[in-house]
Amino acid sequence: MTFQGGVSVFLCILGVAQLVAAGNSDDLFARIAPADVEMCGKDTGVDRKEFEDAREKRALNHSMLCFLKCAMEKVGFLKDGHLEIDQAKGSLPDKMMEPVVECFKAVGPISTCDDIQKVEDCLPSS
Repeated sequence: MTFQGGVSVFLCILGVAQLVAAGNSDDLFARIAPADVEMCGKDTGVDRKEFEDAREKRALNHSMLCFLKCAMEKVGFLKDGHLEIDQAKGSLPDKMMEPVVECFKAVGPISTCDDIQKVEDCLPSS
């Protein structure tokens, strides 16, 4: 992997961490149009409140993982099964950066709703 490629992967990981940080769904919903939230809800049968409540308890079911995948695609963080580097923003606190980054590197492509659970599992409990 080239230096530029490594930096791109690192920036992408930081962006995804911000987007999917446990208990921090407001960041996700601040970036997604209300119509897209509604569409993801209709497509998955999950509403935002139900998702946020389950996420706080770290108890996302399959439909909720699909809701999260849909939202990540709508905001541009997930495209064609890959995390989008140019959408990466924010950072993790130093104390959790290394383990989360290493975990995200092992996640691989995200093609199914269940793949989103691998991303969630990388995040520390709140």
